[in-house]
Amino acid sequence: MAGHLPARPCCQLSELLGIYFGSRGRLIKRQSEGPAAYFSLLRNPIARKVVRLGRAVGHMDAKYQVVKTRKRVSLFVELSLPPGLAPAFTQAAIRAVPDAACDRKAMLRGLFLGCGSVNAPSARYHLEFVAPNDSWAKPIGAMASAAGARAGIRARSAQPAVVVR
Repeated sequence: MAGHLPARPCCQLSELLGIYFGSRGRLIKRQSEGPAAYFSLLRNPIARKVVRLGRAVGHMDAKYQVVKTRKRVSLFVELSLPPGLAPAFTQAAIRAVPDAACDRKAMLRGLFLGCGSVNAPSARYHLEFVAPNDSWAKPIGAMASAAGARAGIRARSAQPAVVVR
């Protein structure tokens, strides 16, 4: 899924926003160069996809850093945002969900890459999205339901999780 690049620019932006919100990205306001989107990721293919989507959407320059610890590798990607795209990265969860069906599917793909996993408990396989915060649980569930999947919201540790079976 990390190797697939959507053909339409609107879907590319929606998928990039999904990864941004799913990975708990944040906006950095820099004095000289303008705003930048900052991603903290755990997988190299997803970091490469963020760079590819940034270049495809707005010819964004990317800076990245790899930090290795004993237990895991963390990848940090910083995309310099063009002036017109900065408001898209500061929206609330309800307003960030796109209207077009193809854009919602692209955002759902991005959210899966940012905060999703596939689990295999003893009963059945299921997808799980650990929502970035409480306000994202319902929109993720609504997008999954609109795509034809059964989605439920449950508390997992201290954060809400959307479970899709």
